[in-house]
Amino acid sequence: MKKINKDIQYFIKKYTKMFPLEEDGRFSVCLGFEPVWLEHIDKLMDCIQSYIDNNKHLNISQVRIHQIKEKFGTLRFYYDGGDETIHGMVWFAEYQSQFICEKCGQSAKLKETHGWYRTICDKCREKEDEKRRK
Repeated sequence: MKKINKDIQYFIKKYTKMFPLEEDGRFSVCLGFEPVWLEHIDKLMDCIQSYIDNNKHLNISQVRIHQIKEKFGTLRFYYDGGDETIHGMVWFAEYQSQFICEKCGQSAKLKETHGWYRTICDKCREKEDEKRRK
């Protein structure tokens, strides 16, 4: 059986309703993102679940997460369920990720570096370039 890392364990424990189980009882979620985005993702998931739980009268379908990853330097959040408000929350979190350095969490801009799209601040990029030169 594949070992589940501590970040996935944290999210599964805190947001159990959001993670679908396979028929064999295993979780089918795939998480692949920079650790610095943990707090950003945690806030998004907390907002989503709070919105669902506090608006039962709206009959919002439970969000089920399939994948959270980095793609082209920004956060991508793949899920089923929710409504337009949740869609807006996810869009905004994905948008914000292009301004959070994937290495240190400071302000940054999405840019192309060495053939890859990344969100990285100038200080972290300089450190990487220096290591690359050595």
